Amino acid sequence: MDTWFSSALWPYSTLGWPEKSVDLERYYPTSLLVTAKDIIYFWVARMVMTGVYFLGELPFRKVYYNAVICDANGETMSKSKGNGIDPVHVIDGATVAQLEEPVLEARPANMQETLERLRSTFPQGFKPAGADALRLTLLSLNSQAQQVQISLEKFEEVGQRFMTKLWNACKFVISGLEDVKSDAPEAEPALEDLWILGQLDACTKKVRESFEAFLFSEALQALQQFFWDDFCDWYIELVKPRLRGADAAQKKRAQHAEAEVLCGLLRLYHPIMPFITEELWQHLHKSLSTSGLIKHLPKDLTDARVCALAPYPKDEGRYSAKLAKDFALLQEMVRAIRNLRASSGIAAGAELAVLARTQAEEIKEVIEQGKSLLLSQARLKSLEFCIEKPVKMAALVLEGCELFVNLAEHLDIGAETSRNQNALKKINESIASLQQRLENPEFASRAPKHIQEAERARLQAEQEKREKLLQVLEELKQLS
Repeated sequence: MDTWFSSALWPYSTLGWPEKSVDLERYYPTSLLVTAKDIIYFWVARMVMTGVYFLGELPFRKVYYNAVICDANGETMSKSKGNGIDPVHVIDGATVAQLEEPVLEARPANMQETLERLRSTFPQGFKPAGADALRLTLLSLNSQAQQVQISLEKFEEVGQRFMTKLWNACKFVISGLEDVKSDAPEAEPALEDLWILGQLDACTKKVRESFEAFLFSEALQALQQFFWDDFCDWYIELVKPRLRGADAAQKKRAQHAEAEVLCGLLRLYHPIMPFITEELWQHLHKSLSTSGLIKHLPKDLTDARVCALAPYPKDEGRYSAKLAKDFALLQEMVRAIRNLRASSGIAAGAELAVLARTQAEEIKEVIEQGKSLLLSQARLKSLEFCIEKPVKMAALVLEGCELFVNLAEHLDIGAETSRNQNALKKINESIASLQQRLENPEFASRAPKHIQEAERARLQAEQEKREKLLQVLEELKQLS
């Protein structure tokens, strides 16, 4: 029997057809078929035609096809080439001999080169990455592209790296939930509490919409942005002073918000990484029970001793576009001051004096509301408003406002000017040399294309450095 003809009968022949079996009644039609694009005509179209012909109904309503999986060089993975990746090797690890085995069996034309690369990249073999790292890495690469390039290193760089970050961040938060004073009152939510819960809802909405549209990489991207940027880089840092402070009510409020976020995050990640999220859920549930915080969370959530049985998060309507915009302005201000500090060579621990100027009352209100955030995150000793532009202060122009930073008390202006002028001189010499080389007809005709491109990239990088140095020198001139 022809392979594709028999395959065309697969949706119903496997269920007892032509008999009207219980399985056929229950499972035909199904909702979704997952397949590859290169067999849409050979298999999918024929299943549709025979299904309609024999049963009068489409065998499925939706078809999801994966990208073609390629190796690091863009070659389609196949057993005959020996360039495939065994998922078991990713999960459990593999010795050098195990990694070499498929290559030796296939004996491709570039066998020796492939073996040498394996031995140099993994001299001790490949360490176990786990099933969660495997799933996360594949999902992160599962875009709408026609092809996906993947290598063993990706599972270390993407999957394992994230597993470590998630574990450390969650354990840090969970350990801080164990000393909750259950009899202490709970303060009203702070600005950062309202913001992070709103961001969690926005993330939840995006993840659910992406899953429903089969946009798995977009769902993961939304989760990663929330976890890495919003939760780890901002919220955890923002609440540290409250968690270490003497105000029990503020501390309890921060712990409550952290618990809510962690409950949501673990459930959102669970379909992607079921093992690590289940382990962390057990630690979280125990900590919440011990501290008494569990009574502040929804009952259907706290009753779920297993993450897999907990309800999947939904949008609770806490996102505010205005709050998100206001908080983004505060974040932009912090980043601008941090960047100025770094470019000026001022120690991270030095506290700066800053003046703010704006004609917009709503922006002034945002700055006043977020003053404590700005003082702690930008390491400021003072933040005041001004009407006139001050002299001899570095200016930072942001949307709707200006910041003026007093750098003079932290810098030797003359020494900094001299140092940057010397650096500019070297940069100019380097640029002149690169331009001369690139304009040389002999270099243009004889040098390999990749060498010429590398030199152009170097020239562009040097020119960008020069622009930054000129900007720094102009700022120093204004301060002197």
